[in-house]
Amino acid sequence: LIMLGKPERSCSAYNIFVSESFQEAKDGSSQAKLKTVNENWKNLSSSQNKYTFSLLKMIKFIMIMK
Repeated sequence: LIMLGKPERSCSAYNIFVSESFQEAKDGSSQAKLKTVNENWKNLSSSQNKYTFSLLKMIKFIMIMK
């Protein structure tokens, strides 16, 4: 995400999770992958959720420093 440059909108923890998880989804179509990723987002453990939000904080900090 950082290599793509500054996004037009601020990103969310969900956006980060989708960008990391979309390619790993095993379903065939993009719609099916997104559905799988969305279900995984809803079922995140608290430690996984904390990890995603800490990534978001780091990305926002890096974008501010540019």
